[in-house]
Amino acid sequence: MSKWFLLGLLAVSLTACETDYEPPTPEPDMGEDDAGSDADDMSEDAPLDLRSISPSSGPAEGGTQVTLQGTGFANGVEVFFGDSVATNIQVESSTRIVLAAPAGEGVVDVRVVLGEETDTLQQAYSYNAELEYQITYCQLQAQSPVSVESGQESAGIYSVVFVDGLTNSAGQGSGIEGELGWGDTGADAAEFTWKAMTYNTDIDGLNAGDLANDEYGATLQIATAGTYDYLARYRVQGGDWVYCDLGGDLANPGARGVIEVTNPPVAEVGFCQTRPSSLTLENGATADVEGVVFVAGATNGAGAGANVSAEVVWGPIGDDPSAWTLSESAIYSGDEDGLNQGDLANDVFAAQFVPTGVGEYGFAMRASADGGTTWTWCSNDGSEFDASKVGELEVVEELTVVPDSCKIQFPVIVTDAVVGEPLTIFGRVTKAGVTGQDNADVVGDLMVGPAGASPLTNAAAFTVVNGTRRTTGVINPGPDEDEFEATWTPTNDGEYVFAWRFSVNQGQDNVLCDLSSDTNFEPTEMGVVRVWQTLPDLVDYCNVWQASVSGSVGQTAPVLTIETYEAGVTDGTFDAADLVAEVGWGGLADNPALGYTWESMAYKGPRPGVPNNQEYESPIWSGTTSPAAGTYRAAARIRPAGVTDGWVYCDTSNLSMDYLLESATSLDVQ
Repeated sequence: MSKWFLLGLLAVSLTACETDYEPPTPEPDMGEDDAGSDADDMSEDAPLDLRSISPSSGPAEGGTQVTLQGTGFANGVEVFFGDSVATNIQVESSTRIVLAAPAGEGVVDVRVVLGEETDTLQQAYSYNAELEYQITYCQLQAQSPVSVESGQESAGIYSVVFVDGLTNSAGQGSGIEGELGWGDTGADAAEFTWKAMTYNTDIDGLNAGDLANDEYGATLQIATAGTYDYLARYRVQGGDWVYCDLGGDLANPGARGVIEVTNPPVAEVGFCQTRPSSLTLENGATADVEGVVFVAGATNGAGAGANVSAEVVWGPIGDDPSAWTLSESAIYSGDEDGLNQGDLANDVFAAQFVPTGVGEYGFAMRASADGGTTWTWCSNDGSEFDASKVGELEVVEELTVVPDSCKIQFPVIVTDAVVGEPLTIFGRVTKAGVTGQDNADVVGDLMVGPAGASPLTNAAAFTVVNGTRRTTGVINPGPDEDEFEATWTPTNDGEYVFAWRFSVNQGQDNVLCDLSSDTNFEPTEMGVVRVWQTLPDLVDYCNVWQASVSGSVGQTAPVLTIETYEAGVTDGTFDAADLVAEVGWGGLADNPALGYTWESMAYKGPRPGVPNNQEYESPIWSGTTSPAAGTYRAAARIRPAGVTDGWVYCDTSNLSMDYLLESATSLDVQ
């Protein structure tokens, strides 16, 4: 006969079901004489009087929860079943005691003792060796489905059980064992993996506050992802197990609990960057490289992220990085903010390696979020990695020490120099840890040569003028920036170009400097001087109105408008043929006198409200011959019709005729 059939018979004979079961509580027979004295009996001074016991029988093993009714009960009371002392005595009021019956046999007296008082019910409790406690109800709590990651403990999973005489009222019923088990979907419960549950609390049954059921719980830990069934089971005093599902009907097994086990999310490198992007070293020197790494849930906050590692890999530049075979482990060196200030979201790793001889190498950090099982390559700009985004390393026999930046400070174009009159030109240089501290290692020379020549290819054509460091009067110097000046006096008329040459190691290594701040010299970015034997009458003033313009590739150009003034020309009976104007464009650091593409400007008319000034206006390029997409500068130039080389250059400053790159019109081509 199956246990489910036996349980069905038991459910028929016992009327409890689910949490609505309420065990009967016999009312004491108070008698007619006692009925009129209830008020007196409830007083604290009532004599010790044991009147009833319920239930009046239980198994020989003891443990039955028994309720005593009477008067005069108080803390410190002792209760004896025959000669055996009851346990778990709870005095709920002066008229009610709940306790656990001790083990015994036969029919015994029940005696209460409080101090010097005692009272006894003769032959009040019977031990029945054949009487067994029965589990008449148990049920899984409504938590299904339960979710947990593989290898991790689940949240507590709970169930309730009712055993008449044991779980009634507060506290854990004695002699009850509970287990929680799991197994494959649909598998026989006998094949489940079981673990002990522990008592948690009391749960009401039929009536609020009756605390008729005991609740037990445990957690589950399952190593393999999947969907599984779970059940609870109980037994009393080592008896047969009774299995509990979500339905709670012991006679009709219902739905099992379901636990869904998923693999934990795979940690991934969300961001990483190799730095620096380039290095130059002497042969035999050590390369210092860093990697910045973010792994969600691991690198966040202070300290090294768990299972996060990094290494630097290097090899011949141009080869696929996956083919590089040289590597060194990186070590965690600290934290760095990510998207938000103070979040310390990134871990920083440092590594060192020594290149194997003179040549050019590529290098990159790579990071792992799983202790080195899988790797993510780190680009030199933090974007998605490809072979073009590795760090570049040049190893030379002897390292050249050059400035970090240098440039021609002022002027850009000189249009009114005269033979025999000195001209002062300024330049600036920066080298971290060297400049900005009156260091004698820093030297600068002005180089002036004929138009069309370059100091890169024909240094002999240039006159070298030693510069001196300025210590006062420097306007808005940059951090750690030195400014030099040099004075050149022209001896012949014509057009000249100039550049600065700086060294930060007393002339051992030199670099040529143009109008841009980088150290990549371009001949079109040199300064320009027009020297006259006798200065002609040049245009007195011109100004560009548009600070920025934009256009599209292959489309008609945006226009540039200038106003100009020339004493005795624009303020008299003006003839447009008296002046020649042009508009042009070039690179961001190109000198308009060297690297621009020029187009004629059309006369527009007198400036409204200022009739002494005349305006010219034209598209920046002709037709649809636009430059390629990019950012450029635009400018204008104007001269008297009779002075062929007498150009003056116009920007947006509206203050002087000193042309400045930063005051030129910005041109954006899309």
